[in-house]
Amino acid sequence: MLRCIQLAENGLGNTYPNPLVGSVIVYDGKIIGEGWHKKAGEPHAEVNAINAVKDTSLLKKSTI
Repeated sequence: MLRCIQLAENGLGNTYPNPLVGSVIVYDGKIIGEGWHKKAGEPHAEVNAINAVKDTSLLKKSTI
C-alpha cells in the first residue's frame, strides 16, 4: 500500500478533477507492474500498471 501512495504522488497537480491513484500488480509476492494516474483524461493507474507488466500471462494469477 505504501508503494501505491508513493506512486500516486507522481500525479500531484495533474489529475484534477480525478483523485491521485497509484497501483501495483503482485504475483507470487513480487511487484510485476506498477503505475499511477499521470494526467486527467489519460489512462488511470490500474491501466498503466497492467500495461507495465512484461509477462502478461501472469496477470490472471496476480493481485492488483
